[in-house]
Amino acid sequence: GLYLSGHPMDAYRDTVRKLNAPTIGSILEDFAQEGGPVRFADNQRVTICGVVTSSKTKTTKNNSLMAYVVVEDDTLCQMDSQTYAMHVKENLPCVCFSSQAKGFLSKMDQGGEAILPDKARRRYLFPENLAVFERCRALSAQTGLSVNAIALAWLTSQPFPTFPIAGVSKMEHIDALREAGDAILTAEQRDGLRRL
Repeated sequence: GLYLSGHPMDAYRDTVRKLNAPTIGSILEDFAQEGGPVRFADNQRVTICGVVTSSKTKTTKNNSLMAYVVVEDDTLCQMDSQTYAMHVKENLPCVCFSSQAKGFLSKMDQGGEAILPDKARRRYLFPENLAVFERCRALSAQTGLSVNAIALAWLTSQPFPTFPIAGVSKMEHIDALREAGDAILTAEQRDGLRRL
């Protein structure tokens, strides 16, 4: 979703870190491995921290109540694999907000963790996001495109229509937009970045 005043989790980031709660992205990444999950297992009880973005209840055939709850945290990948598959199957458009993760990728590329503002550290500095950055940087070296352009090209190369909302505040952002507009990622490159 789009949060104009910051993500609702902003006030709780330090507490979440102290609890050592896994991120949703780390759980999905573990299950997405070719050999199957290593750290997590089906039916394992896991405590996560996040924001409930929607919920609904349903009465089952046995007349018991069932709840469907969608929880979001601030790992970079917000679209789960079922939603992604639905977008592919139905050719459903997607409007993507903050494709640049508020400068996380470009700042990591320019100077690493040392130049990240505290807010960016609290919001994005997680192992799965660092793994995404490393994959972007490797693809940048392979293609000659900037890390910013790789992130935008990843969005525009999806097998369904995408409309990234890219805010610009520096000339490098405009350059990345121009660069990404001409970039074409292969399906293999695109899917390599998709891994959580």
